[in-house]
Order: sequence, then structure tokens, then C-alpha cells
Amino acid sequence: MSTKFKTVITTAGAAKLAAATAPGGRKVNITTMAVGDGGGKLPVPDAGQTGLIHEVWRHALNKISQDKRNSNYIIAELVIPPEVGGFWMRELGLYDDAGTLIAVANMAESYKPALAEGSGRSQTCRMVIIVSSVASVDLTIDTTTVMATQDYVDDKIAEHEQSRRHPDASLTAKGFTQLSSATNSTSETLAATPKAVKTVMDETNKKAPLNSPALTGTPTTPTARQGTNNTQIANTAFVMAAIAALVDSSPDALNTLNELAAALGNDPNFATTMTNALAGKQPKDATLTALAGLATAADRFPYFIGNDVASLATLTKVGRDILAKSTVAAVIEYLGLQETVNRAGNAVQKNGDTLSGGLTFENDSILAWIRNTDWAKIGFKNDADGDTDSFMWFETGDNGNEYFKWRSRQSTTTKDLMNLKWDALYVLVNAIVNGEVISKSANGLRIAYGNYGFFIRNDGSNTYFMLTNSGDNMGTYNGLRPLWINNATGAVSMGRGLNVSGETLSDRFAINSSNGMWIQMRDNNAIFGKNIVNTDSAQALLRQNHADRKFMIGGLGNKQFGIYMINNSRTANGTDGQAYMDNNGNWLCGSQVIPGNYGNFDSRYVKDVRLGSQQYYGVNNWQTWNFQCPSGHVLSGINVQDTESNSADNIAGVYYRPVQKYINGTWYNVASV
Repeated sequence: MSTKFKTVITTAGAAKLAAATAPGGRKVNITTMAVGDGGGKLPVPDAGQTGLIHEVWRHALNKISQDKRNSNYIIAELVIPPEVGGFWMRELGLYDDAGTLIAVANMAESYKPALAEGSGRSQTCRMVIIVSSVASVDLTIDTTTVMATQDYVDDKIAEHEQSRRHPDASLTAKGFTQLSSATNSTSETLAATPKAVKTVMDETNKKAPLNSPALTGTPTTPTARQGTNNTQIANTAFVMAAIAALVDSSPDALNTLNELAAALGNDPNFATTMTNALAGKQPKDATLTALAGLATAADRFPYFIGNDVASLATLTKVGRDILAKSTVAAVIEYLGLQETVNRAGNAVQKNGDTLSGGLTFENDSILAWIRNTDWAKIGFKNDADGDTDSFMWFETGDNGNEYFKWRSRQSTTTKDLMNLKWDALYVLVNAIVNGEVISKSANGLRIAYGNYGFFIRNDGSNTYFMLTNSGDNMGTYNGLRPLWINNATGAVSMGRGLNVSGETLSDRFAINSSNGMWIQMRDNNAIFGKNIVNTDSAQALLRQNHADRKFMIGGLGNKQFGIYMINNSRTANGTDGQAYMDNNGNWLCGSQVIPGNYGNFDSRYVKDVRLGSQQYYGVNNWQTWNFQCPSGHVLSGINVQDTESNSADNIAGVYYRPVQKYINGTWYNVASV
């Protein structure tokens, strides 16, 4: 299995490390580590890199050191504090003090949150590079950037535990101290052991509190003098003397008491005698009966183990300490439960609460609302890390009336966006889809508005534009077939004709064609179809309307086909202008043909005719002669000589000129036949 994550020393870094090992070479001072997101995907480190693919943060190193186990390993560490984040980490880079990328690495993808996002953590990034000589790298860093890593702290704690570098305790500082079991020591440098504390507590428990006596046994105390009236403790001698004085001073008033005392035998322990007598009697209260059966003792307290069944439990030192606390807060602090109370106070309450942070569910989870037999649930199914069928699900239950509703609230206005029911998803606002909308049904993409519904139907052979009957826009299709496409050939058919108005057809219609036999045009599909026109009928294939007339391309039966113009004012059959071809192939025009360019006319037709330059042919008048004009020439004159006698005049010569024609800017001599 190939290594997925690795560190590579760059070409520039290798050159600097090699130069540092040479005599007098400068050590490479690695000062900075940069973090990048790899441009959105896990990169592969390349020795040719001069920087990260997409850097998101950099900072001075917190630590650079030599590995204790591998002497040629250099470890560089960077601690990213909690307040820095909001980016993915996929690549790391080490830079020296000159800004050169020395090494580059990829790492397991991790998102570093920022505290502002509701979650934060410190992140330690570590890069290890292997060099031939550690001496080529400067392992000192700026002490202002140092932050203790976990390994550093653990090492220092272990080192400290094995050392004796601990201060002695004092009245103002913590530290080591010596234990002592003495109970009468005045030292302020020794610490009392639990044994010493117990000895003192045992003695203390035998004493009555100064401000609230609770004496046990038979205490002895000085007898106060008669007439004392203060908070001094009174013993039995003082009390009996006071009673005797009272009786002696009022014999008449206390005769009844004397008589009662005599009747009881002048028992000095009257209260004890009565208590002992009553002890044998059955109390009327069952609870008191249960308690009466307990043998009391020190550090014992009663508790009920059933209905009117009591028992005694031993009161431990902890129990005594708790009973001595005067407030609930003091008891909680004594038991070490303050942090638990704090957490409970900040916990989510069962009757509703507000969370300020995130709430995370691990593994399969369900969030549900349930009332009687109705429920709505949101769940996440994920059986294991390798689960290939993980999904989030929504569920409502009971009688089918429950459904999911997506809604948005702005200020005081609530707007429903979507309803998801048992049979359909209803989107109540515009839906923008960047991918395909796929329907597995034969019918799909319905528009139901007004009286009619329109939808597309694919029955496997053809794809149709379908319409519903009026008033049933959600119903099935009617008998109309406006347009359909053959799924096998792509041929388009229209069942109700095509009306074009107000628009220009910017593309050609596709029509059939045949190779070689152009006579087959008679049977090919045409743009406007194979229209049959009766002998005496007229049909316009194209028509253009104007304010006072109309222009048409069409035909008149089987007699002619061409271009016609008919004025709107015409009331009788006929045309006001036309250019057409008759059934004999003649092209007829009702008026002049005026071309926009005469070039083709000039190159074919004679524009003008003239006689060319004059020439002369002459002879002596005594000769008999004849003359024939050259080809393409004509006689233009004769020369007659007077003989000054009664004889006829002589023709001394003739004049002739060439006949010329003017074609396309040039004069040409005509030729004779």
C-alpha cells in the first residue's frame, strides 16, 4: 500500500541544506510554517514546489528540535490558537528566514473552525524532515512565539516528578512540608497528621460548647450563692436549696406540694421514678413504639426500614461534618459537588431551553415530536464508518394527515415554500434546477393553468405535446395531437397545422431531398406539404400584407405559378401586377424588368450602333473599275469627276465605313454574312 501522506524536501531546500554542510556554510534557519487548503483537494507534495498550492495561514514556529530517538530527524511544530480558523487544512510548508520553501507536506484533511463559528480548538501541526546532518539546521527560534505542546508539558512534568526541586511550604506559599502527630506543638513549619487531628477531635467531642452547653454524664460545677441571677450554670445543690427556700418561705401556699411529696414518700428522684414506671406502659403511637425499641448509643441515629419499623445506623465522621454545616451551599461544597451543580444549572432543561452552541448526535439518531399516536421524526441512519447507505430521513405517522411543510418568515409575514405529502411534493414558489429534472412516468412536466392542462407524454415510441379537456387541467389527455416526435427517427409531425404570425423564421425547415433524380421533387416532402390545387383554383403559399395591397407567391390552377400583387380596392377577380411562369415554361411579366445591376445585360446586349471611321477607295477616270466593301462595311459616299465635255462624268472613287455595335463599353465591328 502506497504512502498517502508524506513530507518532501524541496529542490531549493535540498540545495540550502547541502550548502550548509560545506565548510563555512551558513546554517538553514527554519522560522515559519504555513498552512494551505490544497485548492480544495488533497495535494501530492512535489520537490519542485516553491510555495503552497493555496496558503490560508502562516506563523512563526512554536518549536523546532532534534528528535530524541532519531538523531537525524528534525521536528518542527506550529500551534494554531482557537481564535484562528475558518479554513480547511490539507498541506503544510516550512520556510526559512529568507522566505524559501524548505519542505512541503500533505496531511489528513481537517477543518479548523474559528471561535466565531461556535466552536474552537487549538491545533498542533507537526512536520518531520530527515537531514544528513542536524548541524546544518539552526534549531533556535524566537522565544516570543513559544507555546508549550502536550509532549513538552508531559516531559517536563515527568522530569519534575523525579526531581527534588520543590519549595518548602510556608504561611504564604505552597510547597513541601513535614508531617507531625504531636497535639501540643506550636510549630508553623510542620503539618498535622490525621492521627493528631483525631486525637484533638476526640478530646473536643468530650467538651461542651462554650456558648450552648450540652452536658452528658454527671458534670460537676461550683455551687452558686443563693440569689444569683445570671447565665451561670446551676447545679442540683443550688436548685434544691432554692426550692427549699421557696417552700419554707411560703408554707401555707405550698401545703399541697408537701402533701404530694409525703404521698410519694418524699422520693428525691421523682422524675426518674415516674419515667421508669411509664417505660413499662404501651404508647398509643406506633411510630413511637418503633423508636422506643431502639437501644440508643453515641454516634447512632434512627431510620425507618419499613412501615413503623426502625433501625439504627452509625453516624460517621462525614455524617457529623455534614450535620454541622449550616447551609445547603456548605454541604455541596463539602461533598465536592459544586461543579456538578454548575453543570446541572447549565444543562438543557426538559421543559424547554435555548442552545447557544451546536448539538451533536453520534451514530444512528432520531429527533422526534410525539403526542398520543401522532408523531413527526427526523433521523440519521449510519450503521458504521463503512456504511455505504447512510442517509437522513423524515417521517410522519398516524392517520396520514401529517405532512412536512417548508416555510419562511420575514418580520411578521409567514410564507409557505413547499408541502411534502403522502402522494406528492408541492412546490409553492419558483424552483431553479441546475441539473436534469427526470420523470420515470410516461406523463411529465405538466402545466395546469386556466381551463386547460398541458403536459409532455412519452409512450416509448413517440413523445407528444398533450392537452386536456377544458375544465380538467389535472385530467388525462384529449384527442388532439398538436405535435409529436418519433423517438426512433426524430421525425417531427404536426396534427393541427402551424400558424406563424408576427415572427420571422430565422432557420430553414428541414425537408426531404433525393440524389440524382431531381424529377423526384414531385413526390418529396416539401416545406408547405403536397398541396393539391384544382385547375381553376388559386392558392397562396406566402402572403405579405400592406396597408393598400397584398403580395403573394402562389399559383392559379395548373396554368401558372409566380408572384402576384392585388390592391385592396379591387372588387373583381384579377391582379394588379404579376410575374409568373406559365405551363409552357414561358416567364411573363406584367411590366418592365428593371434590374438593380445592369452588368449581365451590358455583357450580352447591344446598347448602341454606329458607322466607324470613313475610308476611301479611288481610281483614274479613264479606267474601268469596280469595288466591293470589306466585310461589315457599307458605302457612305462617292467621288464624281467633271469631264467638262458633253460626255458623262467619271466616278473617281467611293467612301465606306465599318458598321459598329456597342456592347459592355466596347465598340465592335460587325461581320458580314
